[in-house]
Amino acid sequence: MRQRAAGLSCGVKVELDGHRLYAITAHGTKNKLFSAVDKGSLEKCTEFELPVESDLQGVQQDPDYVYVSARDGKVFLIHKGTLDVVRVLQQGESGIWYMHVDQRCLYTASVDQLIRAYDKGSWDEPRVFRGHQANIQALAGDEDYLYSVATDKVAMVWDKATGDLIWEYRKLYRKGMMGLACTGTHLLITNGHGGLTMVAKGQWCAPPLRRPDIRGTRVVVDETHAFFAAGNDIWVLNLDDLGARRS
Repeated sequence: MRQRAAGLSCGVKVELDGHRLYAITAHGTKNKLFSAVDKGSLEKCTEFELPVESDLQGVQQDPDYVYVSARDGKVFLIHKGTLDVVRVLQQGESGIWYMHVDQRCLYTASVDQLIRAYDKGSWDEPRVFRGHQANIQALAGDEDYLYSVATDKVAMVWDKATGDLIWEYRKLYRKGMMGLACTGTHLLITNGHGGLTMVAKGQWCAPPLRRPDIRGTRVVVDETHAFFAAGNDIWVLNLDDLGARRS
């Protein structure tokens, strides 16, 4: 049965946790709205306009906060308990296109080709990861590593603790939007035109496995499956079938 969350604007990006769905209005909309919706009743807990003139770009969440990025370099921290904006990070004028969050840090990727890591204990001046020579198109991460891919089709692996670049791969498919996800054993790099590249984690110099039959501009994974978004379709594949078991 399909149900509609009451009163959400047309065109949204969403994140969810065990209790709520968090949504922001998509590109080109006049009002820059943040909404929180109860997953059980689908009733809105709150909705308010964020104080920003540029488009909202991304939304992420952890146990304490929802993070909303904008194309003018702002990140809004919304506390899950009060559903209020409690902090605004500003990193110049470069739009923040992608974010990744773990227990220790919030990572942002912007059009200035830099990755910034904000310590969640202090929110002081971020550490900066330098290496990309084009706009960063996707971020992903696990406990030890941060993964990024840029519009010049170069993928990079970073040590989260030091910010050091430990591996880069320059032989990706040359056309189309890129997406990233990681399982317990592999890094998955997708492409809307060229297919899937699978890199065994920790075996960075080994030849990657390529699957040109599996295409998608975005990929997310859970414990057993990978979900590839391709146009209006979503393809669901078992990780065991891919040889990329999530441990």
